[in-house]
Amino acid sequence: MYKLFVLCLLTTSVAFAQEPAPLSSEANTADTDGIDAFNKVRGHAYNPYSTQGAATNIGDLLRIPSDFYGQKLFYISPTDSVGYAFFDLLGGSVLLGLDKSSTENANVLATYQGINPAALVLGYATPAFGVALHYSVSKQWTSRTEEVDYVDENGNIRTRSVESSSRITNPGDNIGVSFSLPLGSAKLYAITNWLTYDRSHASDDAGNEWSEDYSTIEGEVGYAGTSGSLIYEAHLGLSRSGGTFTNDDGDKAIDENTYSLAALGFDLGYTALKSSNARVIVGLNSAFAMLFIDEVKNLQESDNIMLLVISPNILGEVVLFNNLLAFAGATHDLTLWFGDGDGSDDTSFSQIDNHSPGTQAFAGLRYQKNNWAFEAQVTTNVFDNPFGGFADRNIFANFGGFIYF
Repeated sequence: MYKLFVLCLLTTSVAFAQEPAPLSSEANTADTDGIDAFNKVRGHAYNPYSTQGAATNIGDLLRIPSDFYGQKLFYISPTDSVGYAFFDLLGGSVLLGLDKSSTENANVLATYQGINPAALVLGYATPAFGVALHYSVSKQWTSRTEEVDYVDENGNIRTRSVESSSRITNPGDNIGVSFSLPLGSAKLYAITNWLTYDRSHASDDAGNEWSEDYSTIEGEVGYAGTSGSLIYEAHLGLSRSGGTFTNDDGDKAIDENTYSLAALGFDLGYTALKSSNARVIVGLNSAFAMLFIDEVKNLQESDNIMLLVISPNILGEVVLFNNLLAFAGATHDLTLWFGDGDGSDDTSFSQIDNHSPGTQAFAGLRYQKNNWAFEAQVTTNVFDNPFGGFADRNIFANFGGFIYF
């Protein structure tokens, strides 16, 4: 339960908006020199720890859709198997993305499907608002009609039709919507998401109905802006997750993994060092959450957990040559636990932990020329075995490319 809670909280409290320097998709950068020449929309390889104040990346545009107004670009990432296009249409800017879904349980996904279900991303932005839809469907419907003999009240043998149907929803079935409003230099956003995280069933067998559903529904609202040299974001997230079973009489029951979560986060970023060809941003992402574990009759009592996660982070960038930028960053989580989540009131528990997963770091390169760019982030196994990546895994943690218009 500890790991599940941390995962849920970190997912809820991740930074959803950053306040970058003004961006442009225009190819011509002749009037811009040094570090500012690289202030274009960046890829998935950039800023994985959500440092506030960094340049906008593709993930930011999907979460804060009003930010992609005026953007005209194409992005592809072979390592992530995703692609997006932003272009002008209907008096605004349109997003078309071919993405993939996700699940809270990678082992479950591998067991039932082997790969993530494909997802379609559609979005529209104007100067006044932005909205984006992320939709992935992975369902199976089965219906059957059988002719069954029976004996009526007069002893005669008759035949009747018996119909049955079933629906299976696979993990990764998902629908999410994000909406944002620009408020001067600040922005207000809201995100909702429904995800099936384990295989779910619904059946109607000749009128006898039952179902089991494993899903997570979550929502978040936030406000991001600036105050002097500080970039900040405040956000509130709520989620409900677990398995629900319904029998033919309409009676419902839940499983032992059912819980509700409320989290309040506040993130800060500050450009501590900057020259014409380099900058260093220091940040602090934090979240306080309450987890409410449901009571399951004859199995577990209700229980609560409080958690505080503090994540200092650093992001640095330096121009190596006119067209080549190096970037790197680091972070770790300091976690304070209050409560054990064992479904019993007989024990109490508190813990301070910064060992798992310990300090993390990344490094990458961006090469841009005229109206195109490539970005790459390398994995740690490259340093352990420089040739191992070619043998059994991708040498890049992430690799992607842009065409700007």
